[in-house]
Amino acid sequence: MKTTMTAEELKAKRLALGFRSRNALAKALGVSKYAVEHWEYGRRAVPGWVPRFLQCLEHSQLYRIQFPGHKSILRCQGE
Repeated sequence: MKTTMTAEELKAKRLALGFRSRNALAKALGVSKYAVEHWEYGRRAVPGWVPRFLQCLEHSQLYRIQFPGHKSILRCQGE
């Protein structure tokens, strides 16, 4: 599992996951919108936990698409 992410990769992943705004992603991550802004503009490095979290979120969304009506269980523990 990739644990580094560039500013451009973060923005692309945010949009691919359906987060139209930085604020929406910030709420999902539990950080401020300014943190996401700093990461996307390359002012600060994207922390290593962010790509892992986004991958878990992506798997969770795929699970809900494949098995509608079932609650997804996130199992992304240092794969």
